[in-house]
Amino acid sequence: MVYKARQPLLNRMVALKILAPEREKDPQFAARFAREAQALARLNHPNIVAVYDFGEADGLFYLLMEYVDGLSLRQVLQSGKIAPAEALGIVPRICEALQYAHEQGVVHRDIKPENVLLDRQGRVKIADFGVARILARPGEMTLTTRATQAMGTPYYMAPEQLERPKEVDHRADIYSLGVVFYEMLTGELPLGRFQTPSQKVRVDVRLDEVVLRALEKEPERRYQQASQVKTAVETIAGGGGGGAAIGTGAGATAAGRPAPMLMPQTQAGPRISQRTGLRGMTLALAFFGTFAVIFVGLMLYGRLATPLYQSTATVQVLRGTQLASVGGSANNDQVVATEEDFNTQVQLMESAAVAEAVASRLKPAERRRLLAPYGGIDNLRPQPDVEQILVESRTVTPVRMSLMMEVSYTHPDKEMAAQIANYFAEEFIAKNAREKADASMKMVEDLQLRADQQRKKAEEIRSAMNNMVEKYGINLGTAGSDERADELKAQSAIVTEDLRVRDETENRWQAVQQQQADKKPLWELSFIANDAHVAELLKEYADSKGIGALSPHLDLDPVLVAKQLDEAAASAVEIVHNDLQMAQSNLEQSQKRLEDLQQEIVNAAKIEVEYDSLQRDLDVADGEQKRIMGMVSDEQTKFNISTPDYRIVDYAGVPAEPVSSNLAKLLGLRVLTGLAGGVVATVIVAVAMMLGRRLSGRAKELSAN
Repeated sequence: MVYKARQPLLNRMVALKILAPEREKDPQFAARFAREAQALARLNHPNIVAVYDFGEADGLFYLLMEYVDGLSLRQVLQSGKIAPAEALGIVPRICEALQYAHEQGVVHRDIKPENVLLDRQGRVKIADFGVARILARPGEMTLTTRATQAMGTPYYMAPEQLERPKEVDHRADIYSLGVVFYEMLTGELPLGRFQTPSQKVRVDVRLDEVVLRALEKEPERRYQQASQVKTAVETIAGGGGGGAAIGTGAGATAAGRPAPMLMPQTQAGPRISQRTGLRGMTLALAFFGTFAVIFVGLMLYGRLATPLYQSTATVQVLRGTQLASVGGSANNDQVVATEEDFNTQVQLMESAAVAEAVASRLKPAERRRLLAPYGGIDNLRPQPDVEQILVESRTVTPVRMSLMMEVSYTHPDKEMAAQIANYFAEEFIAKNAREKADASMKMVEDLQLRADQQRKKAEEIRSAMNNMVEKYGINLGTAGSDERADELKAQSAIVTEDLRVRDETENRWQAVQQQQADKKPLWELSFIANDAHVAELLKEYADSKGIGALSPHLDLDPVLVAKQLDEAAASAVEIVHNDLQMAQSNLEQSQKRLEDLQQEIVNAAKIEVEYDSLQRDLDVADGEQKRIMGMVSDEQTKFNISTPDYRIVDYAGVPAEPVSSNLAKLLGLRVLTGLAGGVVATVIVAVAMMLGRRLSGRAKELSAN
C-alpha cells in the first residue's frame, strides 16, 4: 500500500510504502528488509525513484520514497496507445536506469507498466527497485503478496523466474523490458504465437529484431546489458549528430604571426643596373634556348618515330546488369544504378583477367604480328610478354553521361589495332557471361543445401512440439492462457466472498462470547433477537411482564417464558457457531483451490513458454525454407531467361590515319614540355650565378686581407 504524505521538516511531498504487515513477527524478514533497503537507498539516478528513509513502526515496515507527480505507464496505456516515437523516447531512459542499477548489483525483478512512472515534465522514473526481492521468502517465487490477491504480473516475468528462481540475474529485467516495449508499440502482451510489432502497427521493421532478441527464452541469447538495448533503439530512432568544423581564414599565416613587411626598393647606380640587365639576359637565353631545343627535338622525333594507329570499340553496359566484383563473384540483388556501379564495370574491363583472355584467343599468326614491332633496333632489351603488351597499349575510357565505355588499342599495325580492340570487347562480354553462369549455378547449389538444412530443422521442431502435446495433453496457446486467467479471477472473487462471510460470522461469535463473559442475556444481541423463535418469545416475555401493555398477560408465566427464551437463544448461538465453522471450512477450501490454480498456471506458463518458443522457431524455419526455395526458383528462372548484360555498340574499324596526325595535341604537348624544360634550366642558371657571386665576393675578401 502506497500513501501520499508530507514530510514536515523538509516541507516536501513524499510517497510512503507499507510493506508486508503480516511479516512483523518474522525476524528473517526484518534483517532482509534492512539489508535490501540500504542497497536501494544507495541508488542515485535521475530515472530511479529515490528512497529517502526506511524503518519499522508499530509492526509495520515502510519505505519513504520520492513522490512522482504524474501517471504510471499503465495509466497512459489504458488511456490510449502510445505513439511509436514516444515509446522510442521512453525505452532508452528505462535502459539507463536498469544499466545503472545492474552495475550496482541491484535487479528489479518486477519491471511492468505499473512500476514505470512519467511525471508532468515527461521524465521517466522506475519505482519499486528490489521490492520483489524484499517481499520474497527464501526459496519462494514472488507471484502474489496475499492470498486474496490474484497474481498480477506473471506475463512480464522471464522464463527463468518461473523455472529457476534461484538463478535469476539482471537479464530477467531485460526480458521484462521487452514485454513492456512490445506492449507500448502494439497495446497488447506478447502471448502465445504473437505477431511482430511491424506486423501489427506501422513501425520500423528493425524494431522487430530488438523486441524479439529481448524476449529470447534463454538468457544467453538476449541482450546481455540494458545499455545494448538503449544503443539499438537510439540507432533506429536516428539519434546522434555532428558538429561543424571551425577553420582559419585563408589569409592567416601558418603560425598565426603577421606577414613580413616588404622593404621598399632602393635606387641602384649605373653599375648595378648593368649587372642586373646582364643577369636577366642570361636567364632569358637559358629559358628560351632550352625551350627551343626541346621543342625542335620532339618535332624531329615525331617525324622519325614509327607511326602508331589507334582503333576503338564501344561497349554498352545494360542497366539491369548484375554487379560483379573484380574477383569474379556475382551479386544478383543489385543493378548498375550509380556512378560507382559503372566504375566497377570499367575496372573489370581494365583487369588483367580480360587481357589474359585476349592473349589466349590470339592465333599464332596474330601473336607474331602483335610482337613484330617490339623487335628490330630494340633487340637489346628483353621482349615483354603478350599480356604486358596488351595491358600497356590498351585504354578504357567511360563515355560521359551514358553507360557506355570505349576500349581502344594502339599498335603500329592498323589492322591489329582494330582486331585487338574488338577482341577486348568480345572477351569482356564472354568472360562476364561465364562468371554469371558459374555464380548462378553455385548459388543454386548453396541455396538447395540451405533449404535441406532448414527442412531438417523444421522436422525436428515439429517432432518436439508433437511430443509436448502428447505428454501434457493441454490447451496450448493464447486461448488456454485466457481461460486460466478468467478462472483465476473468478476463484479470487470466491476467496474474497468467503473471507467476508467468515469475518462476519466470527464477529458474531466473538459478540456471543463477550455477552456470555459479561453474563448478559444473549437475546439482547441483535442477530439473536432477529431469530424468528427468539423474537416470538421476546414478545411473549414482554406481554407476561406487562411491558408495553396496561396490565400483564394473565395467561403467561414470566419465569417459564424466560426459560424458553434462554433455550431459544442457546439454539441460535449454536447456529452461529455452526455457521462460523462452515464459513471457515469454505474459506480454507477456496484458498486451497486458489493456490492449486496458481500452481497450475505456473506449470502451464512454463510449458507454454517452451511451446511458444518452439512454435516461433518452427515459423522461422518454415519461412526461411520457403524463402530459400523461392530464391532457388527465381535464380533458375533468371538463368533460363537471362538477357545479355552488355552489347557492342560499335566495333573497332581499321584507322585511316596514325595517332600522330592529331597535330593540336602533339603541339600542345611539345609546348608544355619545352616550357617545363626552360623553367628548370632557368632555375639552374640562376642558382649557378648566385653561387658564383658569393664565391667571387669571398675571393675578394681573402685577397684584401
